[in-house]
This record gives sequence, C-alpha cells and structure tokens, in this order.
Amino acid sequence: SKNIHDGSVNTLMDATMRYFDQTPMGSITALFSRDQSMIDTFLPELYNVTLTLLLMLIVTLLAVAVIVPWFFLAFIPLLFVAYRMQRYALPAVGNIQILNLMSLGPVFSFFQESMSGAAVIRASGREKYCLTQVEALIDTLNNAYYHSQLMIKWVDIRMDMFSAFTIFLCALIVVLSKDSLNIELAA
Repeated sequence: SKNIHDGSVNTLMDATMRYFDQTPMGSITALFSRDQSMIDTFLPELYNVTLTLLLMLIVTLLAVAVIVPWFFLAFIPLLFVAYRMQRYALPAVGNIQILNLMSLGPVFSFFQESMSGAAVIRASGREKYCLTQVEALIDTLNNAYYHSQLMIKWVDIRMDMFSAFTIFLCALIVVLSKDSLNIELAA
C-alpha cells in the first residue's frame, strides 16, 4: 500500500502543469482516497474471499467427479455459458465503476472550493445556491452508485440462476443413474 501510494505521488509530482490546470483538485483527491481505500480495505478481503471460494469449488468438483463422473460432459458447456456471461458483464461493471469515480471528483472539488471560499459565500449570501449545487452533485453521485448496485444485482441474479441450473443438472444426473451409483456416495 505504501509503495503504491508513494509511486502515485511521484507520478503526480512529475505531471505537467497542464494536467493540474485541466484536472480539478477534487478529482485528484477522490482518485487518491478511492485508490488507497481499495488497496487498504477491499483487496485483502477480496483475496481472502476469492481463495475461499476457489478452494470450495475445487473440493466440490472433486466430490462430484468421484460420485458422478458423467457430470463433466454437461459441465463443459456450462463453463462456456459462465465464460460468456462474465465477458458480457465485466466491461459494463468496469464502465459503471468509472462513472461512479468520475461522479466523485466534482463533489470533492466543490467541497474543497466551498471550504476555502466559505467567508465569501457567507458574505455574498449564496449559501442556498451552494447547497443546491452540492445536492445536485450528490444526486449525480448517488445515481452512479445506484446503477453500480443494479449491475451487481444483475450479475448476482444470473449467477444464482446458473448455480441453480448446475445443481439441478447434477441432481438429475444422480437420479437418472441411480442404478449404477453407490448409494452411500449419492446420498
């Protein structure tokens, strides 16, 4: 985490002045805070969950291979369907996350500018206007977050349907081959 942060700061310090003129300071702050949050909290948890699920998948597939080896004939097309679903959903998830991150920058920028100009805002009586502006920015941010949650639910529902179909197929193969299976293994 420290090495990645230091590398990002060094890259930012090497950036041209044109970059700082064109990029709002809130976007830069949002990028750093979001990246560090992902590295410090999300990635370790993601690695743990991924390793656990991978081990559970391997153990399950080994158990199924011992009990019903014919299942793997049906499993190959199922893998192809899962791969196609993943190829379809991943770009959309990435684009929505980029939209979410892009919506975060203006909120940080507006907040920083409002804090540095709070005296001028109060002196000119523009508090209500600034509040309306920040509410609009937060609505845009919430809209991006809402769409990211919808995309996650879309993927969840399809993966749940895929899992249910896989379990149904495995159970069907066990029932159809009940005469040739060892009863202790099938139970």
